[in-house]
Amino acid sequence: MIYYGIVIEQSLKNPSILKEFEIVAQKQNGNWKFLLVSASENTLENQIEKLQDNMIPINEDCWYSHFFMNDAMIVVYQDAVFKTTTNQSDWNEVIQYGTKHGVPIEQLDFNPCTKEGAFKLFDLK
Repeated sequence: MIYYGIVIEQSLKNPSILKEFEIVAQKQNGNWKFLLVSASENTLENQIEKLQDNMIPINEDCWYSHFFMNDAMIVVYQDAVFKTTTNQSDWNEVIQYGTKHGVPIEQLDFNPCTKEGAFKLFDLK
């Protein structure tokens, strides 16, 4: 089973960590470079740990990446990992954590959180 994820390159101290993932697509939006990555369910936990180790420290700026497969979603902050669903009604704890650490509420939409939505955003078939 494959998870897809959205990682913003600017959230990383060292973008070379991205070699841990398969980069499916990239998209520039203003100053941010969005990456659609994929990872095996079997290796994702280890990859998330490495990703967290390479994210900008939370005391400098709070960032997150998120990964999704079917109805499952994993939100990765620098110092916390939340396993939730793609259903917005299940995101209260994840959103509270982000706003507490300075992430604007409008950036906590976890969009896209489906393979179809991600492929549409990155213009993939």
